[in-house]
Amino acid sequence: MQLWQMDIVGGVRLVSPVTGVLRALVRPATVPQATQPTYRFGVTVLLKLDVSPLYAQVALVDATWQDYPQWKSGEEQVVFRPESLIDPDNPPYPGFAVAVYSDIGPDGPRTVLVEIWTGSEPAGLRCFHQSVLHVGSHGVIVGSELAGTTAKLKLARGEYPLKILVNAETRSEVSRVVFALGEPTLARRADTADA
Repeated sequence: MQLWQMDIVGGVRLVSPVTGVLRALVRPATVPQATQPTYRFGVTVLLKLDVSPLYAQVALVDATWQDYPQWKSGEEQVVFRPESLIDPDNPPYPGFAVAVYSDIGPDGPRTVLVEIWTGSEPAGLRCFHQSVLHVGSHGVIVGSELAGTTAKLKLARGEYPLKILVNAETRSEVSRVVFALGEPTLARRADTADA
């Protein structure tokens, strides 16, 4: 059995060579629009990305960070406290993982729309978490590294007020995640790994 199979609509399927089970679906339409931001009345949509949510999660993390937010119970809607931080109970945090619906639904593979906005936030979504995101000199990685559907977005170095908005009340129904960034401030802590 082949490891990669071309999809009818021009995407690529990652199939387990042992079980034949579909593990990921990557479509060319998942290419982020980071090079051509969309402007909407004082709002900038920096990126839109269709993500295969392997293990029912998507993330926004600093590109130089060598860790990942840790799930404790598996029932959280968002996690941001890894074991590697010196002060894990106080922001800013270098990354956030958000719980979403499963990558496989009743009709087959599913994707989650992940967006990064600045300036304002979209109407009709629920804000369920606010914090501060630390961004080093290499920007951020958005999507699901586990599924291989990520995009790198160059942002100015600093600490960004962050709101995470979703389109559903329960984590098993979330199919759209918006990371709304505020104006950055200069980093307060030494960032020797980024220099």
